[in-house]
Amino acid sequence: MTKNMNHSNRNVGLDLVRILATVLVFYCHATVFRIGQVGPFVRETALGVPVVELFFALSGYLYGLSAFKKGNKFSVRNFYINRVFRILPVYYAALIWTKMINHNNLPPLLFTLLQNYRLDLMTFMPVTWSLCIEVWSYIILAILFLLLCFLPGFDKRKAMLSATILIILISLALRIYTVMTHPEIQWDDEIRKQTLLRMDTFGIGILAGFIEYKFPDRMKKWVLSPLFFILTAGLLALSLKMGQRIAMGVNTRLELIVLFPVATLGTLGLVLIFGKLPLFQMRFFQTLSKPIAFLSALTYPLYLMHFQYFINISNYCAVNAIFETRWYLIGAIAAAFAWALAAHFM
Repeated sequence: MTKNMNHSNRNVGLDLVRILATVLVFYCHATVFRIGQVGPFVRETALGVPVVELFFALSGYLYGLSAFKKGNKFSVRNFYINRVFRILPVYYAALIWTKMINHNNLPPLLFTLLQNYRLDLMTFMPVTWSLCIEVWSYIILAILFLLLCFLPGFDKRKAMLSATILIILISLALRIYTVMTHPEIQWDDEIRKQTLLRMDTFGIGILAGFIEYKFPDRMKKWVLSPLFFILTAGLLALSLKMGQRIAMGVNTRLELIVLFPVATLGTLGLVLIFGKLPLFQMRFFQTLSKPIAFLSALTYPLYLMHFQYFINISNYCAVNAIFETRWYLIGAIAAAFAWALAAHFM
């Protein structure tokens, strides 16, 4: 991960929404510290759906905004070189560290970020399913984009827009087919964590970047309108309700198909609000821009390793439950922060 961050061009609101999402992920995964409780954690499961979509929507939005603004100057090679050096060193360090602290075998397939196609391998680092989807969605998008660039009449903006629409349609069609032909399908492992069924999430975020590039003034006016706030709140509430029904096993097939687009649109609305709200342009937040940006930069290594520490320390807690569990949780968070700091400065 890069050590030198350019704070002058950073959006404090977007950094804050990334930090908020990480805090909510911690909250959802803290269920492992509930010693003696059995049964599904419906509330945390429902909340976990839009929280992860928030990361996806933010990533797609920033990608799209950058690609469409640069137009024919957009370099796929430079973008992916940057992503490789930002993502893979920390990810590989997390793999090796997990192997060391757990004393288990490290499956080679994990180095390719294809473990979500082998669910028996997902127990090594469970949270990496989302990273698999992000990385391979962008690779598939890049392949489609480069192929379209060879067609007559396609400049880079048109090729990117067309490739984005294609991955949305392909992903949605595959998810509809999968859900309709497999009545007993497991939504978490067989839908939520499968790249080809989830690419539409990034596509929706990229389309938002295109709309902002095309109509920046209208976008800002619309995002800051009361109706947009109401619509965003409604979509988030609907995604939570559907997530709760899915966690309880009382959902319909339609909910399995539309849950993720609904959650994506709701979280994307939140991203746009945080990115454009005048509140975050105030001097108070601007003076805190550097520490906020630093915490935002830590969210990636924190996301990768926090759950492993949660699991390890909660196992100890379950055997030696002398103190209240919250102290074990605090210890796990502290350990995750220590690892994230080391990974950030490595």
